[in-house]
Amino acid sequence: GPRDVVVISLDQDSFEKLDLASIEGFPRPLYTRLLEQLQSYQPKRVVFDILFQGRTSEPSADYDLANAMKRHSTVNAGIGIAVRPGDAKKRQLTRVAPIFAQSSQELGHMWLEKDNGVVRRFAPKYSDPRIPFEPISTAALAKSGDAAALPSRRDFINYYGPAGSVPTISIWRFFEQGALPPVENLKGKYVYIGWGVRTMS
Repeated sequence: GPRDVVVISLDQDSFEKLDLASIEGFPRPLYTRLLEQLQSYQPKRVVFDILFQGRTSEPSADYDLANAMKRHSTVNAGIGIAVRPGDAKKRQLTRVAPIFAQSSQELGHMWLEKDNGVVRRFAPKYSDPRIPFEPISTAALAKSGDAAALPSRRDFINYYGPAGSVPTISIWRFFEQGALPPVENLKGKYVYIGWGVRTMS
């Protein structure tokens, strides 16, 4: 439930606080700094709900982030393939860059099917051989001891409430000493890192 999950959001406030242009995406060196910062919080698992496509113009930044993922065994870059909207028989697939796939403890897909435009059911594991991964939420539970009673694709999602029901922390707070969240807010939790604004990854 929400008590076990915390979201770290790459939101508009963070882009403004960190003086970043959102159209350029979030610099990978900051992800590396975030992982180093999270080590002291001792989360149960860190899940990147972000598709790291390709390499950047700074190879050292990619290597540093990949190495940070390897060092922190709780890190789940959880995005082997993103399934984009389209014909169900002709899904458009976007793969994570190999350097990050190799650095991840687990990989998962980021696709949620809709019923009449609404996400009602849990994401499935597809029979499509091009998608050899569980959903990112299931991958996050792998080897954790919390995966005993996972829902099936027939189960409806029990939404906990409106937006904001799951504790959410703006990512900028991890880079400003006076704004750091208390350790107990993340210790032992599943920490998801993802976009709070529409922008490029």
